[in-house]
Amino acid sequence: MTEPIALTCPGLLTPGGNSLDELIAAMDNRQSPIKPEQFTLNDHTLEVPTARVDLIPEDHFERARLRRLDRLHQLGLVAARDTAAAFGAGLAGDRTGIIVGSVNRSAAYLEDQYRVALTNPARVNPLTIAIIMGSSLTGHVAQELAITGPSMTATAECATGLAVLATACDWIRLGHADQVLIGGADATITFGAVAMFRRMNALTPIPTDGGAASRPFDRDRAGFVMGEGACFAIIERLSQAERAGREVTGIVEGCALRTDTSHLIAPDATGAAQRAVIAAALEAAGLEASDVVSVNAHATSTPANDVVEANAIANTIGPSVPVTAVKGVTGHMFAASGLTEALLAGRSATTGHVPHVVGLENVASDITATICTRPIETASGPVLTTSFGFGGHDACAVLCPAP
Repeated sequence: MTEPIALTCPGLLTPGGNSLDELIAAMDNRQSPIKPEQFTLNDHTLEVPTARVDLIPEDHFERARLRRLDRLHQLGLVAARDTAAAFGAGLAGDRTGIIVGSVNRSAAYLEDQYRVALTNPARVNPLTIAIIMGSSLTGHVAQELAITGPSMTATAECATGLAVLATACDWIRLGHADQVLIGGADATITFGAVAMFRRMNALTPIPTDGGAASRPFDRDRAGFVMGEGACFAIIERLSQAERAGREVTGIVEGCALRTDTSHLIAPDATGAAQRAVIAAALEAAGLEASDVVSVNAHATSTPANDVVEANAIANTIGPSVPVTAVKGVTGHMFAASGLTEALLAGRSATTGHVPHVVGLENVASDITATICTRPIETASGPVLTTSFGFGGHDACAVLCPAP
C-alpha cells in the first residue's frame, strides 16, 4: 500500500481572500469583489466586470525589482512566500521540486512592450524576453527560495492547477523529490485579453450588480468573469508532514488527466469526456461514486460548460451529492483556479463544510445535479474537484480528509 500524499501549506492570493478561511468566509457571506472596470486604448474603451486581488506591489518588492516583474510574478512570488513560510526550514536544496503553472503568462508586460515597440523599437526593455518567457515565474520562485531540485513549468489551460497537482504526486511516488512546491498563477486582466475573450462571447456582459456577474449554474449565466490570482502549496508524504507538525489540508487520494477531442474550445456536449475523467479519478483513488460526499466544480458560469459539467457529475457521482463552486467570488483565475479549488475540496473533505455558490439565484432547469444554494454540512469524506480547459484538457482529483 502506497503512503498517503498530503496537500499542505496553502499560500493564496485571490480576489475573495488571501487564505482558505477568508475565501470560505466570502463564499458563506456572499461577499463578491467583482465590479465593472474600464479599459482604454487609443479611441477604444471596453467595460467588463473583473475580479482583482487586493495587492500593493510596493509593500512586497523594492522599486528596482518591480521594473523586472509582471503582475503575474508579483502575485506568484507573494503567494509562494506564504507557502514557504508555512513549510519552515528545509525547503531549499535539491530534494525539493517545483512545478508552476500559468495559462497566459506575462500578458500585461507583453502588451505594454508591444505598444512601446510600435512607437520606438529602441525603447523596448532588453529584459523583456526574460520577463515574458513561459518559465519566468518558476525561475523567480526557485531562485528566491533556493530550490535546486527538478523543475517544470506547465500549462493545460483551465485544467492547469490540477495537472500540476497530479504531476507533483507522481514525482513524490517516483522519488524525484521529498516535497514539491506547486503553484498556479495568472494575471490576464488586460485590454488585449478582454478584447479577445469578448470577441468569442466568452465574457459575461456588464451586469447592473457587479457581484452577480459570475453566476455558476444559474439560469441567467452568460459567461465568465476575468479574474487574477495565485495559489501555491506543498505536496509531500503524510508521514513527513506529520513529523514536521504541518497542518494537512487534505490527502490527495487520486488524480486523472484526460483529453476531450470533440472540439478545441467547447466541451463534449454529450458529457462523455467529462464522465470519463471523473470515473478515472475515482478508479485511481480506489473509491466508488457512493463514497463521495461533495463536489467542488470548475463551473465557469458559461452556458455550455456549466450544464455539461453538472450533468456529468450527476450521471457519474449521483444527482443528490452537493456541488459547490467558487468562481462567483473569484472570477476565473485560470491556472490559479484549479489548485485553489483543490484546496477548498481538501478543507471540505476534512470539515464537512460545503460553501454555497455565490451569484447563484435560480438553478438552470436543465441542470440535474444538486447545486448548493446555501452552505451545507456533510460528513467528512472524499470530495471530488474538476477542471476542464480549452484544448480538451480535462482533469479531476479526489481529496480525502486530513487525519
